[in-house]
Formats: sequence, C-alpha cells, structure tokens
Amino acid sequence: MKRWSSLVLLLALLGCNGNLLYVPFEEPEPLAVTPPTWEELVNRGIWIVGGQQANYTSPNLVAQIDLFDPITETWYPSVTTLPTPVTFAGVAAHKGKIYVAGGFNATGANTNALQIFDTVTQIWTTGANLPAVRANFDLVPSAGYLYGTAGTTAANYNTAFANATNWVFYNTSTNAWTGPTAFTTFYESGMALLVYGLIHQFGGRSSNTNIASTHFGFIPNAATAVETTATAEYPISRVGSAVGFYANSLGTGYILVAGGINANLTGTPTAYIFNGNTANQTILTNLIWYLRAPFEAPAAWVAAGASLPFPVAMIQGAVANNKFYMFGGTKSLPTPNATDESWVLDLKGFPNAPTSIQALPPMPVARFGHKAVMMVQ
Repeated sequence: MKRWSSLVLLLALLGCNGNLLYVPFEEPEPLAVTPPTWEELVNRGIWIVGGQQANYTSPNLVAQIDLFDPITETWYPSVTTLPTPVTFAGVAAHKGKIYVAGGFNATGANTNALQIFDTVTQIWTTGANLPAVRANFDLVPSAGYLYGTAGTTAANYNTAFANATNWVFYNTSTNAWTGPTAFTTFYESGMALLVYGLIHQFGGRSSNTNIASTHFGFIPNAATAVETTATAEYPISRVGSAVGFYANSLGTGYILVAGGINANLTGTPTAYIFNGNTANQTILTNLIWYLRAPFEAPAAWVAAGASLPFPVAMIQGAVANNKFYMFGGTKSLPTPNATDESWVLDLKGFPNAPTSIQALPPMPVARFGHKAVMMVQ
C-alpha cells in the first residue's frame, strides 16, 4: 500500500511540474427534492373536509378542502371547494373519489345531498340523495360500498333529540342507496372505522342516555350489515374523538381514541350538541386511549401515556406513516370556537416505547365538525 501511495504522489507532482496544487473542497449541491405528484397526494394524503368555525349564531362553514401529506408533513390548502358547504357530514374517500353525504348546511338544516369529487377529473358531481336527511354520522368504505352509520335526523336548531334507528348503504358502482336497515343498537355521533374486515362503532349518544358506553362490531356484507353476536367488544364513553387504527411491527392491532367529550353533567341530549343549551354541560378530555386486538374482554382501554396539551372535542384523526395525526376541534363549550392546531403522536415501538405529542404546522383553516379521511382502494 505504501508503494502505491508514493507512486500516486510522484505522478501528482510530475503532473504539476513539481508543484502540488491545492484544490479547495466544495460542498456538493443538495439533491433536488421531487415534489409529490397529484396522484401520490391523493392516495397518501389526509383529506380535511367540511366543518365550521363557530356556533350557529354565525357558523362560518368551511367550504375549502385541505390536504395534508403525512410523508413530508406539509399542508396543501384549498385543493378543491365543496359546492355546498356542510358540517357534521358523513365523509369517505374511496377509489379516487371523495364522498360527502348529508350534514348541516349554513342555515342549520339537516340535508340528504351526496356531493362527489372525482380526484382524476377534479370535477364535482351530485350523487343519489340519502334516503332521508342525516348528520352526525360516519361513512365507512368497504368493497365498493359506503356504510352510513346512524346519526341525527333533525335540524341543528331542534331541541328535541332525534337520532336515526338505522344504517344506510351506498353502492358506488350503481349510485344507489340500500336501506334503511334497522339495528337493535344505534348511536348518534358514535365513531366508526373498518378494522380487520369489521366495522367498529363505539361511543355516541342515544335517546336514553347522554354519553353512551358502547362498542359494537358490524359485518359489512354488500347490501346489508350484520351486528356481531358472538363477541363483546369492549366499550368506551366518548363523543367527538379522533380515532385511528395502527398495527405495530409484530402485527398487533390497536384502535386509538384521542380527546372528545366523555361525560355530561346535566341536561338531556339534543339534536345538535352545540345548540346553545347552556344547561347541557359537558366534560372535555385531552386523554389518548388504545384498545388492543381482538378488541373484546379481557382486553380493555388503556391510557397511551401521552395526552393532548388541552381538552378538545370534535377533533379528527388518522393514522399514517407510523404516526397518529390529530386535527382541529374546539376547546370551548357550550359555545364552541374552532382551533387550527394539529398534533402528531409517533407510534414506532407502540405501545412499549415512550410516547409524546408534537405540534404540527397549523391547519390552513380552523374547524370542528369536519372529517379527516384517507383514500381506500
């Protein structure tokens, strides 16, 4: 090795007429970061749809739809605009399209319209109307169908509690709703998501209790859904929480719930949880809980070890890139005002590794009553 080094030095000296030149070191140009394509953003992004900024004395419904990229943690504001702004609507992202069903409009009326955004053509169209008006519900995509959970059937200014007693199902191929299909259990404002082929719905409000301690599984089956009877999913009392599902490196699955309303002190349920009834006092939480698969006893909800920095309700969330993202909501009741704050919980090593909440760049528009959804193929 020494002989080769001496030879290289000798050749260098000969090439420089005996004078060794100094060449200053230059930092290499940074590699250009290729921005994601529209198709990449559509399929990996988190869509923030609908919502409002204040109570219905001046609701300020949000028409713009924002897109959050969980890979770069970058906001893309106003990627499109809802033709008819709504809040507390059912929203799903399925096979390149965004579906926005029902919800309260700017006057507080409950609606039955279906608004559809095609991400390829970037054109809005109108789908078949819901069988009846509905708000405060979830729209869960599975195998070409959208499963609409029970919700509110009254206008937001109606002081009498009025929840649906059925689910409805939308065929994305035929543009037709099937149902309604009645269940023995139905809860307005309950959270729902598809996990391991089963739609889990938990929490919510019913006609005989303020905040219900519930958790039910429903088997999606083309034009109908069947409530599971062989298992007893572990319940939780919550309304308006961010929810998500995460499977760790060992394949163990966890349902996560963050924030929300976990108790009512006084008053009776009403059609709209923020209808100005000051007697209906609620307790907000900042806690994050998880439930381990198979989601039934003896498994139980466990505190995640990290909390949001403040209690917040009507927050939305999604799991992507091994992280639990949480967006918006309201920190004030009974007269709510929206927040634009966003947070992330790193799930690597979950649930054993220490967990902490980190702030994200704020949402382009503050909102609550919105939905955060990701594209399902």
